[in-house]
Amino acid sequence: MIPPFAATLPPDPSLLDLLTYQGIGLAVVLTTLAALALICALMGRTFARAGEASTAETPPATAPSTPPTPTPGIPHHHTVIIAAAVATLIQQPYRIAAVRHIEASPDWTRFMLSTWSVEGRAAIFSSHRTR
Repeated sequence: MIPPFAATLPPDPSLLDLLTYQGIGLAVVLTTLAALALICALMGRTFARAGEASTAETPPATAPSTPPTPTPGIPHHHTVIIAAAVATLIQQPYRIAAVRHIEASPDWTRFMLSTWSVEGRAAIFSSHRTR
């Protein structure tokens, strides 16, 4: 399907006709992008105002009255930081049930044999030409 404005071009357009056609196309694209940016900005302001209204209605969350209990093997300041992060994110009454340390596996062979890495290597090796 031919765009409506393209039908107005003569069969043998001059350079000025082509530049005018390109300029109008560029103006349409930039106008559309500006309109989308404006719509996104207005929606962002609307959501920001709704967020401010909802936070104004609810009282700020307070940290628990008792500090978190020490967990063996985890430094106390780590537990306090976890409690502060939970208080910041949840902003409702909460109780941390447990904090435990998870050891990272030093076994690097499981990464070498993962399905994703094997497929990635196969794709890379198959893309190269051998001589």
